[in-house]
Amino acid sequence: MRIIFIFLLLFTIGCTKVVKESEEILLENHSVETLTINGQSFEIIPVYDRYLDYVLDVEKEDADRNESFLEHVFLSFSEEIYGHSYYEQDEFYFATPRNISKLKETIKLLDEKIPELLISIQKVLENATFLLPGEHYPIYIQPYNPDFNSYEMSGIVGITMPNGAIVLQIDPRTFQEDLFMYMVAHEYHHAVYIDKSDWRFRKSDLLNDVIMEGKSDTFATLMFPETLVPWLAPLSDKEKEIVLEYVREHHNSFDYNNTYILFIGSRTQGIPRWSNYKIGFHMVDEYLKKYPDLAIEEWTVVNAKEIFEQWKSE
Repeated sequence: MRIIFIFLLLFTIGCTKVVKESEEILLENHSVETLTINGQSFEIIPVYDRYLDYVLDVEKEDADRNESFLEHVFLSFSEEIYGHSYYEQDEFYFATPRNISKLKETIKLLDEKIPELLISIQKVLENATFLLPGEHYPIYIQPYNPDFNSYEMSGIVGITMPNGAIVLQIDPRTFQEDLFMYMVAHEYHHAVYIDKSDWRFRKSDLLNDVIMEGKSDTFATLMFPETLVPWLAPLSDKEKEIVLEYVREHHNSFDYNNTYILFIGSRTQGIPRWSNYKIGFHMVDEYLKKYPDLAIEEWTVVNAKEIFEQWKSE
């Protein structure tokens, strides 16, 4: 059942436009906007001006791209989020963009799309904060790396940082609003889970990573049951058996490579891509069928091992 909820929203929009020029590029929607919803505050922070600084720098013949991207984008972002300049530096979503002309076009189109994105984020958070109250979270808007194919993910990558900050990387060319709204709900649940559970006080193993994704997809699916999500395409019975056995074998592993195999898939092992999402969603769904009266706030913080115990004998 799709949830429709209208709640009082204080939507603060700055009147002053920040304009930055790079040849024909004018950034007109760069200012930080604040949403206050159900007593929670969300700063919506576009950071593509930093990417534009990178573009301007590498257009110089003597600029080193990796060093320039670190200086203009990653280091400042990491300092802002964590207070230091090394966390997640090697993650693929912060890889140095190489296609400069396409990156410039992405920045331009993304800047034009910000007003539309703000409306969509507002709609999602009105319902999400009502269903599952949380804290105050910054939401960063960044351009999708143009070196990567964005069609498979409909132009959207979502990341929730360990401090609860949400990062949305967007390719306006392949953007789909319904999947974007689903992604915002998914990442919001991650942020609340980090705050409300014991996540910050323990080292996360494969099982906890899988269940965390399953919980967030369950929450987002409750909000958007009609949205077709590429990473939740059902596993076949044979695939499910293979993936379940893999999780049984590695459930208490702290080696990220084991989780990564579920994410990227393994043809030799018969593991499809995005199996961590698929099997996590399946496990949480099976658990909630047995405990249908659990409130969202309750199952959000249920220990992963408790969910694991419900299905490991399948």
